[in-house]
Amino acid sequence: MSTEGDGREKLLGVGLYTVSESVSVIQLRLGDRVDNRVLLRWAQGRRELAKEYGSIIGAPLKIEGNYLFTFSQLIELLTIAAFRSHGVKPRVVRNAYKRALQKFGKHPFAREGYRTDGVYIYTGGDEPASEELSKQQTFFEEIVRPILMDVSYVDGNAVQFSPLGTQRSVVLDPKVSFGAPVDRSSGVSTAVLYAMRHSGESEESVADWYGVNVSAVRDAFEYESSIRKIAA
Repeated sequence: MSTEGDGREKLLGVGLYTVSESVSVIQLRLGDRVDNRVLLRWAQGRRELAKEYGSIIGAPLKIEGNYLFTFSQLIELLTIAAFRSHGVKPRVVRNAYKRALQKFGKHPFAREGYRTDGVYIYTGGDEPASEELSKQQTFFEEIVRPILMDVSYVDGNAVQFSPLGTQRSVVLDPKVSFGAPVDRSSGVSTAVLYAMRHSGESEESVADWYGVNVSAVRDAFEYESSIRKIAA
């Protein structure tokens, strides 16, 4: 999908993340390696020899030759990465996504209803066997739900993600700075706080200069340092 001219106004508030940025956020949260090629495969599908493998979440935006995921897609990719890191086959995830679309609507893995009732879409039936349901429920409760607990919802839609946890100050909010990581209270970019601290200024000096808490400087530095290490 290409977007030009006034069409870009429609992107305000949706959050925009390059494939590499998405990879870094997912790796930081899960601790498991994933790469650009894999994310694009989940979004666009792929063709191997004579066999076609469909996408899971749908194609990313393409602006000036660059692929960009929206905030909702980022949350969906994070969820899929959690499944795959624990051995759930792509076919199972793809089929579950289709069922979730029918149950929860557009971007189902980024919907609050999925966080509360998502376990049932993996069983594929209204009355799954108790053993299978127990297995899926355990996986969902132990792996998926803890990740989604760091997502905030409004009217059933994901609106914020706290990559270090909700008790920390770093947040991704599609309505703030195009979804770039910021301090939750002030909206100051974590990259800006990191840069000043990295230059040698004390945490207290950075906090005073930008009018934020010292803990916000500390969290921003931790987040940006980790993201840069992953991207290196």
